[in-house]
Amino acid sequence: MSSPDPQLRGENQRLRACIAGLEAENERLRRLFSNDHVVMLQLDHGLRVRAFSPAASQLCELLPADCARPIGEFSEDRIGLAAADDAAAVLATARARMREMRLADGRWWLRQMFASRDAAGAIDGIVINYLDINDSKEKVEIAAAAQRRMAETLEERVEARTAQLRALSAELSLAEERERRVLATDLHDDLGQVLAIAKIKLSSMDDHERRGALKAALKEVESLVDHANRSVRSLMMQLSPPLLQTLGLPAALEWLAEEMERIYGISVRIDDDGQPKPLAEAARTSIFRAVRELLINVAKHSGARQAEVNCLRSNERITVAVTDHGSGFDYLAEIAKPLGEARFGLLSVRERIEFLGGEMNVDSTLNDGATITLTVPVTDNREEFAQ
Repeated sequence: MSSPDPQLRGENQRLRACIAGLEAENERLRRLFSNDHVVMLQLDHGLRVRAFSPAASQLCELLPADCARPIGEFSEDRIGLAAADDAAAVLATARARMREMRLADGRWWLRQMFASRDAAGAIDGIVINYLDINDSKEKVEIAAAAQRRMAETLEERVEARTAQLRALSAELSLAEERERRVLATDLHDDLGQVLAIAKIKLSSMDDHERRGALKAALKEVESLVDHANRSVRSLMMQLSPPLLQTLGLPAALEWLAEEMERIYGISVRIDDDGQPKPLAEAARTSIFRAVRELLINVAKHSGARQAEVNCLRSNERITVAVTDHGSGFDYLAEIAKPLGEARFGLLSVRERIEFLGGEMNVDSTLNDGATITLTVPVTDNREEFAQ
């Protein structure tokens, strides 16, 4: 008998080695699938269940009868979100897919899908593996919750400090108003009285005492006293208009319109709906000062020679709008400027109005004028109000 062909003998040895390797790999996979801690499924090329580990049977509630069932027939709470779509994508691209999810057991799992290959290297199915990441996920969620609580605490502190600053700003405004009123009273009772007496004494001089140069000089002094008296009265009204305290906001705005025309040369039309406007002292003062600030801005920056002030009441809100048809401005660009360059008056007006529980709205376009609207509640229970 002739001896076997050496080439054939070598091929047989290679085949036996491959078979032994496949058997070892199958044994490794068998042990892996039988491991109680490995959650693994196998799908064939048609995405049907080929095999699953005992742990997968428990987690995904699989029964032996589920073999050969398409993966798309299982509910998402058993195998996770979009399992069929992910498996099809792995078959198409040969790239692994991973997805975090919470299954029916209430725990967090990382689902991994890989392409499986046959002995020739061709893709013949999918291997699905589930890793328990619940502990690490809970730690991440705990850390995120702690960060949220810290951020909320910081935000609450910022809001509290902002409220304190607004309250201090309002108290400062009220203190300034009280000082203005005291100063105006002093001007009236002191300097105003002195000027009035001086005018009376000048007027009481007999005609024979007003002769020649002396008569002209006395006339000039009398004119200067009249001018000083008017200036004192104007200063008193600007510091603390009595109309604001006695007749209310609309009357004070009418006087303000006259002052704006006298001082700045702009015509201001006041349009009031005639409805009662009960406002606390802080609200009356803040709105009046705000309108004055806005009209001064019109005179200085808009180039307009006319302006309108509309004062209306709607239910429990009072709205005051200042409108001009001048150059306009970009409000967002203004408030984005550094504090020293921005229109500080507008920021101050908004702070005072918001402290009163109101709001300020700016509607302005470059070269198309501006309307600034202030809205506040009609009453403020913290203080006694007057109409």
